Amino acid sequence: MGYLIEGGYIFLVVTLTALANKKCGLSQTAARKLIHILIGFVFPIQYFFFRESPLPLLLIPTVITVALYLIARFRLIPSMVNPDNPYGIFYYALGILVLNAISVLYPAFFAAEGAAIVCLSLGDGMAALPSLVLRKTHPLFRKKTWEGTLLCLLAPIGGMLLLGLAFPALALPLPIILAAAATATVLELFCGRLDNLAILFGVSGLSALLMEVI
Repeated sequence: MGYLIEGGYIFLVVTLTALANKKCGLSQTAARKLIHILIGFVFPIQYFFFRESPLPLLLIPTVITVALYLIARFRLIPSMVNPDNPYGIFYYALGILVLNAISVLYPAFFAAEGAAIVCLSLGDGMAALPSLVLRKTHPLFRKKTWEGTLLCLLAPIGGMLLLGLAFPALALPLPIILAAAATATVLELFCGRLDNLAILFGVSGLSALLMEVI
């Protein structure tokens, strides 16, 4: 059942955003960001069904990582590929695969992984929304805006709180949540094309460290 739900969810996200891009006038940039946000919800699906099953936690992300590399390499689904950073989606999946492997070895790491995925999917994903929906934004750094940076900070805080409510074992103390969101915001601002990996590894590493001392 878990395989069916996870695979079906990913298929629906990709298919519906591609259709919205082709049939409903949704821009490719908006479609990519929507996928970026929604794909993060794969983590609670995996955690619910597979947290005690190492094989699917490694096998499914491996298949997804390979598929996303091929999509990026050959531009198979244009709505998923950022022409300025075509391998961003591949880095997204590769980072999750690595974090899943760590969580398989050290189950306590699941909470840190969850924080990192929330920060990447919601924070980095929503950071671009103000530029897409607002007539006027205020530049901050390079192509980043004050509005997007604020959303990048606030969205993961809400997301991590909701994740902790849904799965109490993944709940983090508020100081760690705030530190994780702030770290993701800084990394999204300065890490450019490698921000997907930087946020996943930076936030999970910091969260795991703080879990040991708080």
